[in-house]
Amino acid sequence: MANIDDDEGVQKPADGLDDAWERRMQRARDVQGCILGASIIVLMLVCVFGTGATEVASFSVKLTGFKGLNATLGNTVSPSFKLKVRVENPRRLQAWCSNGGEVVISYVGVALAWGQVPGFCVPRKEVRKFILLPWGRGVGLSEDLHRRLASELLTGTTHVLAEMKLFKDAYHWTPSEAYSGRFQLMLA
Repeated sequence: MANIDDDEGVQKPADGLDDAWERRMQRARDVQGCILGASIIVLMLVCVFGTGATEVASFSVKLTGFKGLNATLGNTVSPSFKLKVRVENPRRLQAWCSNGGEVVISYVGVALAWGQVPGFCVPRKEVRKFILLPWGRGVGLSEDLHRRLASELLTGTTHVLAEMKLFKDAYHWTPSEAYSGRFQLMLA
């Protein structure tokens, strides 16, 4: 007579789980793991693209003062400028930071003054203002440019170009040159 308790004729499941309950529990854990993994991926995508993390701050530059452009002293000038920079951070979840950069003031393509932009951070959804003081020493001007500058200074129609470049958003969300802007400024 054959022993009923003998498991020789019964085939065991391939997953190693003996009980139907255990198989259902394992399937539920697998489904939960897939849902959790997909949720984490969606959350990461929302944080990066939906929160403005890739947005670059907006800038404005205003000329608040200058001196040393007296072109009557010869064909060289040693000017200095005072620029007020305004930075607005559009990001909702993180600060916009820069490791610094450079500013150049030019007149008709000739660099008159230059300087460094210090590193700074603008908290999320806020505005920061700071002053830049670019200057030049012994900048040579051609005779024609010298006359034109003197004439425009007398009539109050002198325009200069301020170019500002910021390198590396400190959080590395943007390319190596995080910002490059040109601002037409009028000397009055």
